[in-house]
Amino acid sequence: MVNDKNGIICDFKGVFVPIIELVQTIKNRKEELGLTIRALSLESGIGTRTINRILAGDDVRYSSIFSVLKSLDLTLSISDNNV
Repeated sequence: MVNDKNGIICDFKGVFVPIIELVQTIKNRKEELGLTIRALSLESGIGTRTINRILAGDDVRYSSIFSVLKSLDLTLSISDNNV
């Protein structure tokens, strides 16, 4: 996975996700639920340092992102814009 200078993550299989949109969605949902970073960490099983890295848009494992999304009752949907 590469986080390029334009804020895009690529998994090397041609799937691109704007990291800015993903991070903002996570932040918005966290605030909607009134969760602190510590509470989100406990709920997702992901360390607070990794939660902070996700919220900063830093490079993290997909599994960490998916754990956070699951704990926030969010899903990641990918569509092919070429279809």
